[in-house]
Amino acid sequence: CGDLRQALRDKKDGEAVRMEVLRGRTRHAIVASVKERETPRLLQLDELNAGAHYVLALCNAGVGRRDRSVHHDRVAVYLDPGFAMPRLHLGLMLRREGDRQGARVELGHARSLLEREDSARLLMFGGGFSRSALLALCGAELELTGAEG
Repeated sequence: CGDLRQALRDKKDGEAVRMEVLRGRTRHAIVASVKERETPRLLQLDELNAGAHYVLALCNAGVGRRDRSVHHDRVAVYLDPGFAMPRLHLGLMLRREGDRQGARVELGHARSLLEREDSARLLMFGGGFSRSALLALCGAELELTGAEG
């Protein structure tokens, strides 16, 4: 956990770690995009499904549709305020865009929620990352926004 944070702070190692995390998230988004045709069907059956909205957020982010991605993340958060992953995804996007305050809010919520997120839901939506890796990512990204650890 501390090694990951240190690597993220170090410019060269941090970029490599961030790229590896993004590759993992991108692989997850690619797999999710295969399901992009199926997810709208799920929304037709249950438009209040936070998980389906989160998957659509990943799909849209994976193909560069940022506004639609943000929309689906926000809908997922609205539908299930205890769901950590859409907040983490939204926080990462906001930080990359330079919205440090927005990123702090979302990443702070994500970190708090990840501590008690259901293990099965982390397995399903966590992109293959463990709870501790996602918590370390939140902490490191929060530090990059200037927030206190």
